[in-house]
Amino acid sequence: MQRGERTSTDRVAYAGISQPRVSVHLSCLIDCGYTNARRDGRKLRHFVGDPRGADSSCWPAPCPRTTPPP
Repeated sequence: MQRGERTSTDRVAYAGISQPRVSVHLSCLIDCGYTNARRDGRKLRHFVGDPRGADSSCWPAPCPRTTPPP
């Protein structure tokens, strides 16, 4: 995850995946406590909440929202 506050649109440009997919991932990261968000007008600005969230290699498991059931 990029450092600093970014909108989901910024993250779409960085990751090269669809807006809905980015939004789902960001929601999951917020639920897991890795990131936080603050409202800036109509936009949400996302930022790392837990410093370990900046390093994706430490994420314990795939997000249940984005992982299809077996």
